[in-house]
This record gives sequence, C-alpha cells and structure tokens, in this order.
Amino acid sequence: MPRTKTSGGPTVAQAFAALQTALRTTTPLCEGDSRFTSDTSDPAPLKAVCGACPLLPQCRALAIANPAGRVFGVIGGLVCRSEPRTRQSALTR
Repeated sequence: MPRTKTSGGPTVAQAFAALQTALRTTTPLCEGDSRFTSDTSDPAPLKAVCGACPLLPQCRALAIANPAGRVFGVIGGLVCRSEPRTRQSALTR
C-alpha cells in the first residue's frame, strides 16, 4: 500500500489501519450489499446508508487517502467513477 500523504490527511496505510481496527468491533451498514461496488447503482440511497454508518469517518478517510484504490462504487459516502479510457478515478460527494 502506498504511504503517500494527502494534503494534511492520513497516509493510506494509516487510514487502512484505522478502518481495520474499527472493523474488529463494528459491522458496516454496507456489509454484503453489492450495490456499493456497482457502477450502475444509483449512489443517492447508498450515500444515505454511509451517512448513518458508524464507520463513515474511517471509510471516508481511506477513500480520500487512496482515491485510485477504487475504480467505481461508493465508499465513505463518496462516489467514485472511472473514465474507461484513462482508468483515472474521481471522487465526488
């Protein structure tokens, strides 16, 4: 995992470690819901699930620290879509 730091936030390794620690005691509301990794699902209801999840801060920190780690889907209440030609991903709220 890259250890680069994004503007003032945690490194990818730090964000991943924080999420893993939180997952030991808390189940995310998205567990088992394949819509979160689908590029065809409407993101609005998924973002609402994220907003109610106790793991939102950890998921969002990881998504921001490692935007290239998601090709498409919703993580931490952020929507990630990739451009097929360049495979560059973009996070949006």
